[in-house]
Amino acid sequence: VAQHSIVPEVGAGRPDAEDIKEIRTFAEAVKNSASAENVQVPGNRPYKPEMKVAAAPLSLPSCTACGACAKICPTDAISNEDGKMATDAAKCILCMACVHACPKQARILPLPLQQKTDNMLAAFKDVRNKNEVFF
Repeated sequence: VAQHSIVPEVGAGRPDAEDIKEIRTFAEAVKNSASAENVQVPGNRPYKPEMKVAAAPLSLPSCTACGACAKICPTDAISNEDGKMATDAAKCILCMACVHACPKQARILPLPLQQKTDNMLAAFKDVRNKNEVFF
């Protein structure tokens, strides 16, 4: 379990010391195993439907166009256009890496999308989900 990338109150502080202990125990079991073949992970394939949200983080006027967001973007969706950082929503997968990498906190989601996501995940803000491992 990890902190949610869009609503950081969900899973806040995760992984924590308890999680790290579980991860180490699992890693030790894998390391000592003769084989990890035929692992069956529950769920649907594909895991989630393709992202179809035509939205991307925006740069605020406080953006200095330092390029930290563009450097970390896994899909190369961010470019410097005339001294302003622009995001191609068709390429953006909303991983939020750019938001977290910005040294000026100058990248945000469009407010309607942030509010919709906050509302959708509100019920999970105080829930401590258990880790699941498959071996």
